[in-house]
Amino acid sequence: MPRRECCVFGCHQFDVLHRFPKPETSLERFLEWKKIVGSKLEDKTNDDIYTNCRICNNHFEERFFYPQSKRLAKTSFPTLNLGFISSNQDESIEIQSVPEVLSESMDIDMVPQILPGCSSQVPNPELVTKTGKIFLLGLNSY
Repeated sequence: MPRRECCVFGCHQFDVLHRFPKPETSLERFLEWKKIVGSKLEDKTNDDIYTNCRICNNHFEERFFYPQSKRLAKTSFPTLNLGFISSNQDESIEIQSVPEVLSESMDIDMVPQILPGCSSQVPNPELVTKTGKIFLLGLNSY
């Protein structure tokens, strides 16, 4: 039997894994977890996700654990280290319109000068220009 690992995109932990909430009794929470994990689960049934998919400790804040335990509280949901944007969300988020003068080969180091305060909130942004606007890809919802 293959070793289970975390189902969050880009995470390969298999240490402490948590099962999704049971869809029959906690459908709303189950669907929220599924939405957070995103496209990796799109083609799976709820039963398949509940039975086979797990999320590791790295994706939960300390406040969601019972004191001195690795067990999650019933109100928990993954919020940390979630990788790329879910396919259920927009693929790109428009930050701000910029003048047409900007070159498509603009240096990423210029972003803090053009969008002050934005780049410090986004680790390693990938810059893409489209129709004179700057888009940052791979953002999590804030």
